[in-house]
Amino acid sequence: MKTLVTGGDLSGLAPANALEAQERDYALVEARDRFGGRMKTIKLDDGTFDMSPAWLWPGQPRIAAMINALVLTKFDQYANGDLMFEDEQGRAQRGRGFSSMEGSWRLKGGLAR
Repeated sequence: MKTLVTGGDLSGLAPANALEAQERDYALVEARDRFGGRMKTIKLDDGTFDMSPAWLWPGQPRIAAMINALVLTKFDQYANGDLMFEDEQGRAQRGRGFSSMEGSWRLKGGLAR
């Protein structure tokens, strides 16, 4: 019997991974031309930019287990200095700073890895 898994985001990739580990027959379908759902990482010059969820926090055991299983590298989010961003009209804005993300982690190469 073949199992159909609909959606290539984390909620679809997790059961597909479990079925794969059990050597069960399955089909994974995704409407987009890529897997990852809302997770998207782009590379520009020497930079890697998460265009979606970017942070991981202590106390998230399932994502921590997935990072370990996939042998990914996490690093501490930089938390000093001012946060600068561009608003909808293209004006440079100064935010609260990175301190609101202190204690969080990022993934080397972006969350889409």
